[in-house]
Amino acid sequence: MRGFLQDLRQALRRLLAAPGFAVVAIVALALGIGANTAIFTVVDAALLRPLPYAAADRLVTVEAISSEDARASAVTGADFLDLRGLPSVTGVTACADSRKTPASNRSASASAPPVASAGSASPETG
Repeated sequence: MRGFLQDLRQALRRLLAAPGFAVVAIVALALGIGANTAIFTVVDAALLRPLPYAAADRLVTVEAISSEDARASAVTGADFLDLRGLPSVTGVTACADSRKTPASNRSASASAPPVASAGSASPETG
């Protein structure tokens, strides 16, 4: 303990002897600690904590894929219910892997988080 107190006194004397260096050292430490805290906060919130939902493993993304251009677009819950009842919708397909297209994966897996897709919907006229 005595050696630690001597080292602490020596460090304080050197910092007081060179105030410019002391300011640079304190600012560098403050920036490093602040950046580390900010990055860990983001990683903790986005990656480490579970989603704040009761059944987070059952959340799905619903997308509509047009047969004309094969682009996916977002679908709201009300749109999904409307699309299910339209005769122009050829099918509602659930994909267990969001990287796969509905044509390559026709079944939903209960153990994996599925991504539902409201298949080929052609626009209604009228």
